Amino acid sequence: MLKITHTIGLLVFMVFHCFASQKIVLNSKSATALNTVTLYPDSTFAKHSSISYEEGALFELIEESIEMHEDDAQNQKFKWYKVKANNEKIGWIFGDGLAVIIPDFEVESSLKKFHKEKIDLGSGFKNALMWIASVEGRDNFHTQDYLNPVYSEQYLVITNQMGRSVHINIAGVNARGKNELSNLDFVDLTGDDKSEILLQTTSHSVGSNLSNKNLEIYGMQGGTLAKLLEEHLTLAYEDDIQSPAISKKVELQNNVVRVEYIDYLNCENYQQGFSTQAISKTMERCMEYVTYTYMWNARKKVFEQLYEETRTSLVGTTKLPTSLKEHPSYASKNLFFLQPNESLTIIKHFEKAVLQGHTKKVDYYLLVKTQSGKTGYILASEVAVRNCSHATILNQFYTQAPLDKNRWSSNQESLFVNSDQMVTRK
Repeated sequence: MLKITHTIGLLVFMVFHCFASQKIVLNSKSATALNTVTLYPDSTFAKHSSISYEEGALFELIEESIEMHEDDAQNQKFKWYKVKANNEKIGWIFGDGLAVIIPDFEVESSLKKFHKEKIDLGSGFKNALMWIASVEGRDNFHTQDYLNPVYSEQYLVITNQMGRSVHINIAGVNARGKNELSNLDFVDLTGDDKSEILLQTTSHSVGSNLSNKNLEIYGMQGGTLAKLLEEHLTLAYEDDIQSPAISKKVELQNNVVRVEYIDYLNCENYQQGFSTQAISKTMERCMEYVTYTYMWNARKKVFEQLYEETRTSLVGTTKLPTSLKEHPSYASKNLFFLQPNESLTIIKHFEKAVLQGHTKKVDYYLLVKTQSGKTGYILASEVAVRNCSHATILNQFYTQAPLDKNRWSSNQESLFVNSDQMVTRK
């Protein structure tokens, strides 16, 4: 069984964390380097400095500049921070390379259980401390700073006994869009009694109607936080339109990640061998049920895909007595009468916008094949999708018949952890 190893500590009210071998200061003035940073003698780039610190170095903040200063290379503005390093050296570091601890009262409620809490990741981070930090600045488009859009990055930082930190970007916002944290969990997925980090994020790009969801799995390897797996979850009907199936479903078991989804694809790429009765590329999509599996390779320290994705037909049954039609239309010829609970192979989704009085609506049909071999169209609302984790979502979609797919949503989870205690997040 998977072991959920996130430990709730008693550090919320402490201003520092003391390890057996060394005191690691972690208070309201803590910061960590996100990459190699240079320590300058003042808050400018004018004077050369050969003093630098590697990614993960821990600092104590002493002072910060009032104004933001321009970074010509990135066309952005950040503050300068006066800091003291663990070797007692003092100087200034430009703010694009520092993640500064977020004050307790500003930490989002969903993240409070991870802020200033203990975690065991092994590999040099057995007795580590988690905290939430951010980089704050502005994209530099205007002379007046108040007109410039906010640039912000939020990080989960993990600091070990020696004062070295690793970090994961969990959220952010800039002129191009925003990235939001959907879920953060710690689960022993590889069976080594150490936690892996499960991170789900949702990004929204300016000018796009489609929200992109991602799952990332991280683990400690040789003292480094490595990305073990990344899976794009969002399903699209076309470039900027959400699929009725919304998102891939991911099941996590011991050493195994199983992925499944419903693919609404151009019928030219349909692989099941049934006649698709092509009518219109813009109004129809063929449907396939897709699965594939990753397995943990302990020797290589990676998740490897076991085989090529498997594509099969989607299946369903009739809900009520109904007729199989020759074309996707109320006025079409009835080909065959169907009884309730007749088994169907679902081939194609077809949609047509119609006016009902003065109201625009969309009629959804499915091209199906019966067990007796007859093929025709049936109203999608009269079909119950069976035998896949997307059945509930699709049945809701076709029953409610939304006009705009991008406004379609569901409460069903996309991530399932198969353990004694089911851990799911929206």
